[in-house]
Amino acid sequence: SLYGRLGYGAYGSLSHTDPGAFPLTFLSNLPGYAASLFLGQWLVFPAELYVVFSPTMRIALIVAAVLLGLAVVGALWPHLRREPPLRMCALGMLLAIIPAATTLPDDRSLLFIGIGAMPLIATLILGRTQGRKEETKNKGRGYRFLVGTLVVCHLVLSPLLFPLRVAAIDLVGGLLNDTVHAMVLDESHLTAQTLVVVNPPVMGIAPNISIIRAVEGKPVPRHVRDLGPNFPAEPLGLYRPDENTLVVSRPSGFPQVFFRGHPDFQYQVGDVVTLSDVDITILAMTEDGLPQRVSYRFKVPLEDKSLQWIVFEGRKSTAFIPPSVGEKRTL
Repeated sequence: SLYGRLGYGAYGSLSHTDPGAFPLTFLSNLPGYAASLFLGQWLVFPAELYVVFSPTMRIALIVAAVLLGLAVVGALWPHLRREPPLRMCALGMLLAIIPAATTLPDDRSLLFIGIGAMPLIATLILGRTQGRKEETKNKGRGYRFLVGTLVVCHLVLSPLLFPLRVAAIDLVGGLLNDTVHAMVLDESHLTAQTLVVVNPPVMGIAPNISIIRAVEGKPVPRHVRDLGPNFPAEPLGLYRPDENTLVVSRPSGFPQVFFRGHPDFQYQVGDVVTLSDVDITILAMTEDGLPQRVSYRFKVPLEDKSLQWIVFEGRKSTAFIPPSVGEKRTL
């Protein structure tokens, strides 16, 4: 698409899919992602849980969303028939789900979905609580159960859970901030260097290093290369076969989110991902299909001044000296 050709959009991310570049991938994700977002908006279901569900659980989630959607349409139908603004709200809610489904389901993506859903939810709750007996007296137990569930979710549980949800975001953000602030860097030539983080203790550290440092007005590395998230902590094996290459291995494998490529992330031994300053080759895979041993071949020798290496020892980082050629090391 023109949007992608201009350098925008997303590519090679497990969390984002460009519908123009990968329409089949987007369409295959859409039912599950949309179901999670719909349930996240109408109930107190955390949409983020979708990513940890098994295939069977994901199918059950989609079925639950369809059943809830049918129940909502049935309950709202008299209002939708006579009130055009509500029909517009319903359409807006459904359309807002589509762009939100280009990334992993998350409650933070519910803002625009919620703008359309709020009048619909309010209509059901108010129609039940403001004494409109002429409209509700013939409703069955299913209708009363649906409205009662909405009352409990939105008027009782949501206010109670809101501080916890905010705290969870702050916990993740605080962990990333603390990790970046714990890094001890030589800033004298940092803007012209590639910062190589051998064993970051948290996931998602690579992009956040540049973002956090830029926000704080500190020098930003030219590139950041994350050689393997060590989360949860495991012994990392290092081997240097030649001047420009470092092979990193992790017993349980590396999360695929840390390797660029096709968004399906179905890697095989021998696959190569080429970046501007390093070629990444998958040398071995785990039984679960995760990269287990990975070769990083830089364009320059590992001791070159264009590279700044750090390693984490506990909560703090220190400068790292790469192994000698032929040397094996365990962190």
